[in-house]
Amino acid sequence: RAIANNSNKTATLKTGTTGIDDVDVKIYDDETLLDTVTTDNGTFSKTLTASIVSSKTYKAVYEGDGTYASATSSDVNVTIVKRTPTISLVTSSASVTTGDSYTLSGALLYNGSGLGSVNIKLYDGNTLLDTLTTGNDGTFSKSITSSVAGTFSYKAIYEGDATYNNVESSIVNVVVSDRQS
Repeated sequence: RAIANNSNKTATLKTGTTGIDDVDVKIYDDETLLDTVTTDNGTFSKTLTASIVSSKTYKAVYEGDGTYASATSSDVNVTIVKRTPTISLVTSSASVTTGDSYTLSGALLYNGSGLGSVNIKLYDGNTLLDTLTTGNDGTFSKSITSSVAGTFSYKAIYEGDATYNNVESSIVNVVVSDRQS
């Protein structure tokens, strides 16, 4: 019979306690055949990569042969969820005078890898300042020249897509003082 182990996506085809070697097992997503894998001492595995958020039901089918009867595993239900990246935002200077420039920079990462070519919205308070595109390494930056005194509170927002959840950076404050004559 086929036994599916949900935790590590490995299964074993056995007769009694002995694994059945070198036979084909078909892997299905509902009724759609995904692949045929061959057992090694009764063990087989299949790595699947999800591309959209959904719920899937997988099963393994051994069609039998002259020696062994056919067997079908129990369904293995998998829920595919969106990934949650992290977004950072920093300033090159937290305190400047009017006329000075500073740079806001950050990165959009998932598991330490940059998410490239996606849009990041940069806000000053609730006012959209600019829409930036991340580089291949997930980084983005914006140079700002201060023209008026005040405290400016910046945040970066990634609005998400079919694969990734939306995220918002922590607020970064920059204090701009009047230039003394």
